[in-house]
Amino acid sequence: MHKILITGASGFIGTNMVDYYVSKGVDICNIDIVPPLDDTQRRYWVECDINQEPALKRVFKNFNPSHVVHLAAGTGMNVSDISHFKTNFDGVKTLIKACNSVNSLEKVIFTSSLLVCKRTYVPENDEDFKPDSLYGESKVLSEKIVRESDLKANWSIVRPTAVWGPWFRSSYTTFFQLIRKGLYVNPGKKRLGKPATYVGNTVYMMDKILNSDDANGNVYYLADYPDYSIQEWASSIASYNDNSNPITLPKFLINVVAKIGDFLKFSHLNSDPPLTTFRLNNIISGVNYDLHKTSSVVGTLPYDLDTGVGLTVDWMNNYPN
Repeated sequence: MHKILITGASGFIGTNMVDYYVSKGVDICNIDIVPPLDDTQRRYWVECDINQEPALKRVFKNFNPSHVVHLAAGTGMNVSDISHFKTNFDGVKTLIKACNSVNSLEKVIFTSSLLVCKRTYVPENDEDFKPDSLYGESKVLSEKIVRESDLKANWSIVRPTAVWGPWFRSSYTTFFQLIRKGLYVNPGKKRLGKPATYVGNTVYMMDKILNSDDANGNVYYLADYPDYSIQEWASSIASYNDNSNPITLPKFLINVVAKIGDFLKFSHLNSDPPLTTFRLNNIISGVNYDLHKTSSVVGTLPYDLDTGVGLTVDWMNNYPN
């Protein structure tokens, strides 16, 4: 029987991952510096900072995991000092030492980020990096540390795309809320493909990779397939909320609205405007990543777009933000 230790499982993806494994009767341990988003998961939580080697090794020794999923990370975009992200490199070094301190470990998944390359760039291979932020640079360091380490267990790296679903805390929460209130408009008529993944599919993909003998030493992009456009996604959300399809406005008008949001935010007139240039770019930007390697390991995904939207809207109704 697997014993799975998950770092950073108090957050969005981790909360869904804990639910997934608990439903399968898997013995799990969540190590995180903060308590779980879902209070019912506190029984699986051990407060621990992965940057603290002695404490981390004690948790590993006590739990004796067969598998590890590493989700814990330092985040942030408006950061001027890369040391802010020390968890993404120093923490990974400490985690590898803890992994090597037990003899039971078979496999580790390290969660990286699309931002090891800027959003408009498709890497030619797994070690082709082109970050445009300190966060992205910190994740590049993380991946290099894994590759150059003496980790005894097998490993894989995953790079999730835009993850959405129950327990999310991101710009996509605003995306869902605007559509529910009938305030969202599509930015232009051109089909806007968006590499994204419903969190139930994200967890499923990670589990399949965790249990695949063919996944050792590989990097996998995590995105739903077949893909869907922003317009199709918005239409599904509107339909589930019994709203009419969002109207479409010329993209230049949407850009004006986003600029107004920027002004409101930076002038402190509104700390959280519904649309800013950053949020707009986050929603509409994206490139097509090669998912053949992922689909060959994972197979058919369990959730289609409409099912994921329905489960997310139901959760938002039960857990209003």
